[in-house]
Amino acid sequence: MGRTVEFVQLDEREGKQIWWPERVPSRAGERILPNVVFGEVEGLSVILDTVARGVADVAVTIRCQQDERTASLDEAHATAWAAWQARAKSEPSASEPPEMPGAFMVEIPVEISDDAGTRYTLHGRTGPGSGREWKATMRFYPPVPEEARTLTVSIAAADGDQQAHSLTL
Repeated sequence: MGRTVEFVQLDEREGKQIWWPERVPSRAGERILPNVVFGEVEGLSVILDTVARGVADVAVTIRCQQDERTASLDEAHATAWAAWQARAKSEPSASEPPEMPGAFMVEIPVEISDDAGTRYTLHGRTGPGSGREWKATMRFYPPVPEEARTLTVSIAAADGDQQAHSLTL
């Protein structure tokens, strides 16, 4: 889609709060909630939201910080959606519905690695939808091995630069 990720120094971002990873139990394992700002995509802050260690895989969720810009994009999408629905009633073969503004989130290149040398493979992506307009989840095989003590989540920018955040397991 031609979007680029721009990395920013966290200490240069005014008004951003960074929380140290917090552990939260879940049905399939453990979720870590870093809430770390990775960078920007077209002026929208991309945040590492959650990392879920499951029994079968690892799920990494990123999100965009909600602000005036996302609210404006959501409003424009709602208007386009209503117009599309009205057209679809009279023209059943009407064009595809308008893409959600956060659809680009699934295209952000996320990778994970650990200190045990595990080779992780991306096996699925879930993009925005109702109630998840600004979130995307990437799932990786295999699950994190017991011997791993650190999991690193990385996002690569179009220029080859990479931003990474390591989580203590």
